[in-house]
Amino acid sequence: MSNDDINARRREQVKLNMLTVAAVAGKYYLIDGGYGNTPNYIALYRGVISPQDAKELFNLHHSSLRNAIERIFSVIKNRFPILKNTSSHSFVMATDVIIACCTLHNFTQIHSNSEYWIYEEYDLQ
Repeated sequence: MSNDDINARRREQVKLNMLTVAAVAGKYYLIDGGYGNTPNYIALYRGVISPQDAKELFNLHHSSLRNAIERIFSVIKNRFPILKNTSSHSFVMATDVIIACCTLHNFTQIHSNSEYWIYEEYDLQ
């Protein structure tokens, strides 16, 4: 088996793991068009460009939410470089690291306009 095959299998396994973890009763998750609509997962309607009816309007809102989610993931990954390579950790450890980074990000966003107070107050420079 080539390295490309191995990497493709790993990526597919990660996608399956993410979908499995996301399947919580009563919750719905936005997914891209590569997946079909299934219980708990909502994908875009295919072949829609600009909103003319309810389905197309749904696509517009879905896309907008997905873009917002991708932007915040980008911000958090830039703020916490450990998130750029969680594949070297176990699935449980990677999940804990992601939750910890999101919690720290939210805490600093709520309690300060700047993160510099962390360094000043605790002398962590």
